[in-house]
Amino acid sequence: MYVLWRAIQETFSLVAQELRNNRLRTLLSLLGVTIGILCIISVLSAVDSLRKNIDKGVAKLGSDMLYIQRWPWSFGGEEYPWWEYLKRPVMTYDEYRLLHERLSLAEGVAIESWFNSREVKYTTYSVRNVSVSAVSEDYDKVYALNFASGRYFSPMESNSGAGVALVGYEVGQKLFPPGVDPVGKYIWVLGRKVKVVGYIEKEGESLIDISQDNNILIPYNYVRRVMNMKGPNIDPVIEVKPKEGITAAEIKDEITPLLRNSRKLDPREANDFAINEVTMAADAFDSLFGVVNMVGFLIGFFSCLVGGF
Repeated sequence: MYVLWRAIQETFSLVAQELRNNRLRTLLSLLGVTIGILCIISVLSAVDSLRKNIDKGVAKLGSDMLYIQRWPWSFGGEEYPWWEYLKRPVMTYDEYRLLHERLSLAEGVAIESWFNSREVKYTTYSVRNVSVSAVSEDYDKVYALNFASGRYFSPMESNSGAGVALVGYEVGQKLFPPGVDPVGKYIWVLGRKVKVVGYIEKEGESLIDISQDNNILIPYNYVRRVMNMKGPNIDPVIEVKPKEGITAAEIKDEITPLLRNSRKLDPREANDFAINEVTMAADAFDSLFGVVNMVGFLIGFFSCLVGGF
């Protein structure tokens, strides 16, 4: 026991002497170790924050949501043959109606297309370059909308293509004077006058969620009525939310034959459409986070290693 105690005393004595004799080296060693530990902690904290952000987006959209379009989502390192996908036909309103009427496993089916309005006006106020989404009647079933005031489009407004709109939180803050409720007011969107029937609550940003904060929503049939929907930049997406308890695989099996038959594809031909899932994006971010974690640990390890010497 005495020998052990003497060994500990001598060890601490040598350490103290080394610290006194090599203060700069000691300071640099401590700095290296500190930087290494901070790198590891910072990376883990950042990844955890990003992961929570993605989980929030997936929860809002629904992990079982499906997006049907001509472009498949690709997150791998393989070559992406965009020139082949460019030849595919875009999704049509008739195909949306087919799925809306025939899908028995769907909670909601909607079609959405995006535009840019150079200027949105309310009296003397205006906002430039606002994103505009044309959506169908079931959009509120596939995307959870919460309203600060007002409501979603009625079935009659959606089907008849009425000139009505929903305004996102940030657009409303910029377009209307303080204290003014946008609901019931008339604004100019895409060069036409529409009535605001809903003001959407603030949603915030998410890595995989399309926030409505800087967006204006109008009925899809209204856009079909006032614009040419066959332009080269028009690329609609059909969004499908399965009923509770129905898996993505089950509803894919119902969607695929309906679209193949509608497009008269030969049994030997491949699908000329893609059915994408929200979880594909989440899985891709998981792989990215794994790489970021590894890089953070390597930086921290080498910082500690250099500091130790």
